[in-house]
Amino acid sequence: DHVKKRRFEKLLDVQNDISRKINDKLLGSELEVLVEGKSKNNPEIYTGRTRTNKIINFEGDETLIGKLKMVKIEKVQTWSLEGKLVR
Repeated sequence: DHVKKRRFEKLLDVQNDISRKINDKLLGSELEVLVEGKSKNNPEIYTGRTRTNKIINFEGDETLIGKLKMVKIEKVQTWSLEGKLVR
């Protein structure tokens, strides 16, 4: 069990590193986002997904839900992106 756990943790570390490097390349770019709704953690933040299924959080309002919008990426994390609504 100890060996399995260690191997799994190593695999997760490698995958996290790969995901972060991919997201780092998106910093400063503008991506088309399908707005899904409010963030679970902050009602002032909205969440959407890119065509490649990346999660992007940004400030917005309820009128955006279900629409395609352009968001400029201002902050990257391992599994999500944060940005600002461009248009």
